[in-house]
Amino acid sequence: MSNVARADYIIVGAGSAGSVLAARLSEDPAVKVRLIEAGPPDDDRMIRIPKGFGKLMFDPAVCWYLPIEPEPGSNKTETWVRGKTLGGSSSINGELYHRGQPEDFEDWKALGNSAFGWDDIRRCFIEMEGHELGATGYRGGDGPLKISSPSEKGQAAIRAFIEAGRGMGLPYKEDYNAPGDEVVGYFTQTIGGGKRSSAASAFLAPARSRPNLDVRTGAMVEKILFEGRRAVGVRVRSAEGTEDMFAREVILCAGGVLSPKLLQISGVGAGEHLRRIGVDVVLDSPQVGRNLLEHRYMRLQYRLKHWASYNREFTGARLYWNALRYFLLNAGPLKSGAFDAGVSARSAPDVDRADIQINMLPATIDNRNTGFAFEKQPGLQMITYVMRPRSQGYVLARSADPAAAPEIRANYLTDPYDREISVRAARYARRLAAQPALAGLIADETEPGEAAQSDEDIVAAFARGGGPCQHASSTCRMGIDDKAVVDPATLRVKGIDGLRVIDGSIMPTMVSGNTNGPIMAMAWRASELVRRADRS
Repeated sequence: MSNVARADYIIVGAGSAGSVLAARLSEDPAVKVRLIEAGPPDDDRMIRIPKGFGKLMFDPAVCWYLPIEPEPGSNKTETWVRGKTLGGSSSINGELYHRGQPEDFEDWKALGNSAFGWDDIRRCFIEMEGHELGATGYRGGDGPLKISSPSEKGQAAIRAFIEAGRGMGLPYKEDYNAPGDEVVGYFTQTIGGGKRSSAASAFLAPARSRPNLDVRTGAMVEKILFEGRRAVGVRVRSAEGTEDMFAREVILCAGGVLSPKLLQISGVGAGEHLRRIGVDVVLDSPQVGRNLLEHRYMRLQYRLKHWASYNREFTGARLYWNALRYFLLNAGPLKSGAFDAGVSARSAPDVDRADIQINMLPATIDNRNTGFAFEKQPGLQMITYVMRPRSQGYVLARSADPAAAPEIRANYLTDPYDREISVRAARYARRLAAQPALAGLIADETEPGEAAQSDEDIVAAFARGGGPCQHASSTCRMGIDDKAVVDPATLRVKGIDGLRVIDGSIMPTMVSGNTNGPIMAMAWRASELVRRADRS
């Protein structure tokens, strides 16, 4: 495709959504698609290694670092990390693959998002998935996205964790995403053949040879170009300078933080705020950047009585040995993602479906280290979080400068529901640790420590030692109500022609679990809606 050719679609951001959309829309040879990514190609070797995320998350060449405003009464700093390479965050994340619960999508449908009910989204999951266990009525076996669970299931602490979950009455499932809301088991992961399966490698790479698909890397979109209230293109800065690119449609896929920021600095947002930062108002849309949701985790760490732990597997001679095992034998702990096993559970008997998630890893973080390092003694950790948080924050552009990070306020635990369920989640994790299968391995709890017993102590521990799961969503919420930013039938920004948003920012509510899989399924479904709308 010529550098000066006008595209049918310009897609901004080659992450989980953008890669899927570019591949799907370019299936039609009559349609010209230009995909623009601020980061580099995904050719860093660490991207292919499942445990490589531990290095990638600290590499500014492939990451955006977005500072968060301190919570009221706290001076704790926090940074959200987003992928800045082909595949976006699917190229740097911990590879956990959760679908969410059917009720999540049925709730969306009940809110007027009729194209995103469970029947449609389930079909998209099945069509996308290439699961190692093969196809069934509820999962796919032949799709491009490779799905597996950890191949080495003999690790003692992980086995003990799973037995502890069974001891609490949870069903063990070979496929973590099998039907039913409660589960203990090995996590499904976006890994195939021992290598990461990102949105770029699964969807985009097979489409790169198409003459109607132009992929630009190292190109940052600075603003959306408008003629009146119609989007006609984007302004792009790269090493070659600044260039205006034009298309029939612009589709934002920059994610839950950067999509609302780009809308705002382009003139779509709360008019009063835009005028204050020196941006000409194209459309006064007050809810752009509002309704921010994020999963916040609490970490519980335990010292173990003996070496049923990975802590020494990633340093010194053992790291070299495990690297050899991985590269020569396709084996060892480098072959799996961030967490090996987990629990989805109901925090109380009167809860109608699972509302807490607990991720387990037989390793512990050295909190004295400002980077990422494991402790020198054996340990395991569990992180807990509320599946469907209600506390809402916001994302607001600080200025018209495209390079300036936005103001992000998470407002963690400001909703009483989140505080209550967070406390329940921590207590549930402690009950897991007290089950005979695990208790025999554990010497003591080192974080937050046995002294944290009251509800207030546990909430304080969340504030002090918790962190983001990097799942920001809902800042350009789709819906049929007046406050929704995006029309769910067409994915167009309400009040603007030629502009769509398709990424985690349009989620009406948070899904129950990690967001990468649902975002890819949403994009798969959205590609059908885009093609349908353009034919009408």
